[in-house]
Amino acid sequence: DWSSDVCSSDLDVKEFNHLLNATLTITDIAGRVIHSEKIITNITTIGTDILKPGMYICQIKIGQILASKKILKI
Repeated sequence: DWSSDVCSSDLDVKEFNHLLNATLTITDIAGRVIHSEKIITNITTIGTDILKPGMYICQIKIGQILASKKILKI
């Protein structure tokens, strides 16, 4: 479990620090990309101010490996 199901503060992606050069993507429930970036440092923080209250999917992809997590912005 690398992030909270309910996020009211920034998302910290630090348990994936071995996945440098991965791609992090946040999509809304309709599949629209809200945010996408390359993870190039050991710790990546995504400010949740970019998210409106609602349900989102956060995905981290490196090569063919994909990890997904549902998050709820309150």
